[in-house]
Amino acid sequence: MGGAEDLSSMTILPNPDKSGINISDYVIKFNRDKDGVPWGGFWSALPAVIDVTTNKFVHVKVWKPRVSMLKFKIEERPDQSLKF
Repeated sequence: MGGAEDLSSMTILPNPDKSGINISDYVIKFNRDKDGVPWGGFWSALPAVIDVTTNKFVHVKVWKPRVSMLKFKIEERPDQSLKF
């Protein structure tokens, strides 16, 4: 995820609050280390190219125990596919 001093971790686990709008069976738990790099995180390959001229909004479901910033970006790879 980050560098040698970055002890951030990501784990797939059963959804601890399977209610409301998130009734998925599993969630990703991401813990950023106090020394984690600011750009650290994870990526996911998308199954198809997204037309960002038509699809102008991205919706994510996030549960956080405290208010803090959340950033993400969509990038195009050399093979014309996008990664999120």
